[in-house]
Amino acid sequence: MAPFIVLIGAFLVLVGLVVLVVPQAMRQTLKVFLHRKWVPAASLIRIVLGLVLIFGASATRLPTFVLGFGVLVVIAGIAIPFIGFERIERLVHFWIRQSDAVLRLWSVAVIGLGSVLVWSAV
Repeated sequence: MAPFIVLIGAFLVLVGLVVLVVPQAMRQTLKVFLHRKWVPAASLIRIVLGLVLIFGASATRLPTFVLGFGVLVVIAGIAIPFIGFERIERLVHFWIRQSDAVLRLWSVAVIGLGSVLVWSAV
C-alpha cells in the first residue's frame, strides 16, 4: 500500500505546484466540477483515497498522521452527499473568488502535505 500513498502524495505535490505557478488552473478546474454529476464521483474518490491511506498507514514512517489524514478524507467523502449541492456550489465559488496570493498560499500547504505523505511512505 505504501506505493499508493506515494502516488497520492506525489499527485498532491503536482497539483500544488500547478496552482502555485498558474492559480487560474485551479479556478478553471473547479468550474468544470460545478455540475451535479460530479458529486458522486468526488465522494467516491475521496472515500477510496482515504481508505488507501488508512489501510496503508502502518507501512509508513508516520502511521498516526497518515491514518488521521485518511480518516478525515473518508469523513469528507461520506459528508459530500449530505452537504448538498448548493453548499458545495457556494464553497467552490468561494475558492474561485480568492486572490492568486491566497490560492498560492494554500498550494504551498498542499505541496507540504503531499511531500510529507511521499516522505513517510518511501
